Amino acid sequence: MESTDLAQRLCLQCGLCCNGVMFGDVWVSRDDHPERLLSRGIPLQRTDDAWRFDQPCAALKCDACEIYAERPAYCAQFECALLQETLKGRRAEEEAERIIKRTRQLAERVRELLAERGETDGSISLSRRYQRFMDRHEKEAATLEFRREHGGLMVAVMSLNQALKLSFYT
Repeated sequence: MESTDLAQRLCLQCGLCCNGVMFGDVWVSRDDHPERLLSRGIPLQRTDDAWRFDQPCAALKCDACEIYAERPAYCAQFECALLQETLKGRRAEEEAERIIKRTRQLAERVRELLAERGETDGSISLSRRYQRFMDRHEKEAATLEFRREHGGLMVAVMSLNQALKLSFYT
């Protein structure tokens, strides 16, 4: 039971796998009962023979999942590398909490910098918001002036991606 409690504590502090920081979307299988998810307010999209929904997850409210008992299998089975290492005793809970806090701060900094540049749509993942910004400025992105003006954003995105790579992605 202790490992379940530990996982719950860390996951509720984190939420990076649900809030659009780590992932852009989640795939849903037929076994996940897409119609039930739709009825719970999850805006699913059908692509070919599969279902998916965009991140941030519509069921994430106040850093908690409103459909936790009925969440898709992918969500139920996912454990980030930080959680795995902490559950195995390779990291102390306090260290994991510090990493989560720092990574959330990095993500918030990226959000702030994107918002300053007009990318305020919180309904799409952070990576898609950054990509949309870069696509809008594709021609200017190679210029020194653009790099001077937006270098802080680029560094913030790289710092966040590095933190995710080092501690969260499996």
